[in-house]
Amino acid sequence: MAKIIRMQFTECSNYIYATLMDQDTHNKLKKLAIACDMTKTMMAYEIIKIVVNHTDFIDFLQERYNKDDQYRIVPIRQDGKTYY
Repeated sequence: MAKIIRMQFTECSNYIYATLMDQDTHNKLKKLAIACDMTKTMMAYEIIKIVVNHTDFIDFLQERYNKDDQYRIVPIRQDGKTYY
């Protein structure tokens, strides 16, 4: 199991979010962001945007983590956009 290297708490609209990232992932994100002349936050945003709009990533994540089929989403790709 990966060692957690940082925990950052952010307050947003009465909720507190904890962000956890292992050192290896942090380093890769940082290097990729630098290579693309972006901040780590913008790179993470771009990665998330790609993943939530790509049917293969959606299926992979659900196969790996979905615990209840009633909450499984079925992404539909239509006119260059993903809907669910």
